[in-house]
Amino acid sequence: MDAVSAVIIGAHTVIFAFGGAITVFAYRAFARTGSKQLKALAVGFGIMTAGTLLGIGSFQIGVLALQYAVAVQSLAIAVGFVTLAYSLQTSPSSATPTGYTTK
Repeated sequence: MDAVSAVIIGAHTVIFAFGGAITVFAYRAFARTGSKQLKALAVGFGIMTAGTLLGIGSFQIGVLALQYAVAVQSLAIAVGFVTLAYSLQTSPSSATPTGYTTK
């Protein structure tokens, strides 16, 4: 394994570990509150994390050529960001948090 491959694998390992942790934290928050915003947040991070793993993993084991692996990863990140944007734009489904007022 050359140095560039080691850096790519290392970076994707960090992405998978922290993306997975954020997904779990957001899902736990959703489970506690029932907030559809937190559910969308968990789904968005889950899509990005899974897409990263699927894209780079499929390249590393030889299933996909590099350009297709990057396309899979890029598509998953794009869909994940759209889902994250949705989670930030939806209106609250429950009571307003303390200290905030609604219009």
